[in-house]
Amino acid sequence: MAVYKNILFIIGSVLLGCESKFVDTITKCSIKDSDCHKQVVQGVLKNLGKGIPEKNIPPIDPMKITNVSVDVLGVGNLTLVDGVVLGITDCKVAKFETSIEDEHAAMDLICDITIKGQVSVFSDHEIVKNLLGMEKVDTQGYGKAKMEKVKIHIDYFFNIEERDGKTFIHCKFNNTIYSYDVEKMTFDAKGFEINGVDMSSSFKNILNQFWKVAMSVVGKTFMDKAMVFVYDYTHKFFDFTPTDEYLSDTDLMKYVKKSF
Repeated sequence: MAVYKNILFIIGSVLLGCESKFVDTITKCSIKDSDCHKQVVQGVLKNLGKGIPEKNIPPIDPMKITNVSVDVLGVGNLTLVDGVVLGITDCKVAKFETSIEDEHAAMDLICDITIKGQVSVFSDHEIVKNLLGMEKVDTQGYGKAKMEKVKIHIDYFFNIEERDGKTFIHCKFNNTIYSYDVEKMTFDAKGFEINGVDMSSSFKNILNQFWKVAMSVVGKTFMDKAMVFVYDYTHKFFDFTPTDEYLSDTDLMKYVKKSF
C-alpha cells in the first residue's frame, strides 16, 4: 500500500524535472509532443535509481520508507517500521498525453512492486478474539508484499503564467484526479510471535485471503498522502523554473490567460 506514496513521489519528480544540471541531460520536448514526453519519462525513471543529489532526491530503487501506519477498518493498526520499496525504476510508461489548449496532462504507469521490511501489528478488537482466539495482537516481524501489474492513472491540470517576461507552468494540485488497480498481491511473513507462538503463517494466510479488502481500505489513504508529496516537488520546480529551461517551445506567451 505504501507503494503508492513512493510511486507518486517518483512521478512528481519525473514530471517536474530537477535542477539545471539534470535538465541539461534530458531531451527537450515540445509541450505538445506527447510521444517525446513518454520516452523522456521512461528514461528518467531508469536514471532516478541512483538519485539526483542537486535536487536532494535520494536513490529510489530501493527506496527507504519508515514509520508508515494504517488503521485497518478500526480493527487494528499496521505499521511499516523500517522497510524498502523495490521495482520503481522498472515501471513502464503505458501512455503520456498533454494538451496545452485543455490545460491537461495524463499518465498511465504499469509497475511490479515489492515492499518489505520490519512490520508491527496491534489489535485488541473483538474480531481478533474470535479469529485468533487471543485477547490482543501486539507483535513485530518481517513482512513482504508483492504487487503485480499495479496500474496507475493520473490526470494533471495546469495553466501557463507569465512573470517578468518569462512563462511558467502552474500546476493545479487540488484538481488532480487519480485511479489505481492491482491485478495480484501476495504476502509473506516471518517472526511474528505472540506469547511464544509463531503466528506468521496465520497472518500470511489471512492477508493473502483478504488482500482485495485490505487494498480497498488503505489504498486511498496512502494515495492522498502521496499527492501531497507530488504537489510539494512540482511546486518547487515549476513555480520557479521558466519553461524555456526544460521545453523546446520558444514562445508560450499566447497560452497565458490575461486577467482584467
